Amino acid sequence: MNRDPIPAIEKLGYTLREASFLYLVAAHSGYFLRRQFAQFIDRVDGAMATHFLRKAEARGHVHVLGCGQHRQVIHVGGKAIYRLLGNEDSQNRRIKGEEETQRRLMALDYVLENLSTDFLITEQQKVRFFHQQWSIPFARLPQVAFPSADGRTQTIRYFIERLPVEAVKGNANQPSARFLYIDTGAATVKPFRRYLASHASLFDALTEIELVYVAAAGENFAEAEQEFQRRLPADASTKKFPRGIEHFLAYLKARQMWDGKNNSVPLEHLALLREGIDLYAMPEHEVMVAQWKVGAVREPTLRAEFSARTGMRHFTPYRLEVSYPFGPPNYRGRT
Repeated sequence: MNRDPIPAIEKLGYTLREASFLYLVAAHSGYFLRRQFAQFIDRVDGAMATHFLRKAEARGHVHVLGCGQHRQVIHVGGKAIYRLLGNEDSQNRRIKGEEETQRRLMALDYVLENLSTDFLITEQQKVRFFHQQWSIPFARLPQVAFPSADGRTQTIRYFIERLPVEAVKGNANQPSARFLYIDTGAATVKPFRRYLASHASLFDALTEIELVYVAAAGENFAEAEQEFQRRLPADASTKKFPRGIEHFLAYLKARQMWDGKNNSVPLEHLALLREGIDLYAMPEHEVMVAQWKVGAVREPTLRAEFSARTGMRHFTPYRLEVSYPFGPPNYRGRT
């Protein structure tokens, strides 16, 4: 939506800071903790948080959920709030299970620690950014098909994880994004592998990627980074130029000699040709070979492409030094 909903939320009886926080929660998570409100208003959790919660609960905009261990999660479920955001039927209004609730609380913690960042929040915003702004085909976006009740039709939904994505300006004005992955305490990195697989086609289409791996504990950081580097090597040109740009240029020159029926092709060039047949078998390689032959592509162009696509895959571990109401009683951290 284009208009700012915060002034409208204020008119429901909230201060500017309270309205701003309700907007932030409704947009990003649907759930929050008292300490998160206190952090947002830069106050100690106390009377101001109590007054805000009593007021919001009395108006039917939030309700408090008990989570055991005398701990609580607050859910923003009031339709009036979401109506002002232009998303009356937001999934954030729905009650979620413990793991999904924790994921949303962790996403909110990350947002609170990065308030100066412009996030793509909704499915529509993400599709608009990647498809309309950067012309990335729909087929490359992470998606799931949901069949209709009668099985005759299906609805395609994109970015169903509903995790924030930061839009950033890439190298040489190319599409770039900072993706957020949230580990709620998984025993293995299998869920992360599935996430990478579902986003593989989109990641391949982007010039620059940063993936921020958010967790409340760091046990999976090392293995997750290894998995990320295995699937998305730091050198984004590895698939296209597996032996580097110099090797590919040498292959182009040897291929031109061979295709030109040159009878004096050196033996080392013949070995290079045999090797290159397997290495450079992608359709785009054949296009470059054809362009090279007629002079439509030159060394500087290929070197520039190689340089622009090198070292543009970044994995960033991000630890939240806090705890959540679903951890064991001895879990340390701020509640």
